Amino acid sequence: NNLQDIVKFECHNAFDVLGNWSREGKQFDVVILDPPAFTKSKNTINAAKRGYKEINLRGLKMVKPGGYFITCSCSHYMSEEMLKATIWEASLDAHKMLRQVEFRTQSADHPILWNNDESYYLKFYIFQVVAFGTMYDDALAVTLTTMGRQLDSHFVVEILCSNGMGLEHLCRSALEDH
Repeated sequence: NNLQDIVKFECHNAFDVLGNWSREGKQFDVVILDPPAFTKSKNTINAAKRGYKEINLRGLKMVKPGGYFITCSCSHYMSEEMLKATIWEASLDAHKMLRQVEFRTQSADHPILWNNDESYYLKFYIFQVVAFGTMYDDALAVTLTTMGRQLDSHFVVEILCSNGMGLEHLCRSALEDH
């Protein structure tokens, strides 16, 4: 299909390779994380959350600005809310802003039964790693550099706005407030 010079597919144990690649400074247009279920018991959910955060953090660090980050969980014990929170924490630690492009669950031939939590196991996200200061639809996030406090060389101001204010106006307002 003539993609051999454009696309390279590799399969690795994420915990073995992501740390090395991150330290080497490797960057990719797309990073896909499809780990096995990190927990099959309520007793190990905290360890699973740490594992999901670690691979998402390392994966996020390797996505080029504007690139895509795809991640999922196939553990029914890792609820959608827990996974969202874990990805959010990883994005903060990685100093990356995410724009959710897509959220999916398992296909129709694996139905989610409302009376059986175990049937809701797959959570699948596609994010774009948005360059700081990029405007998208009704939500804006603005990163302003070194204004009083520093957080690893960036002072982050998040502004969620649904009233159509322009990015320039929000930047000015944020600067005036600090």
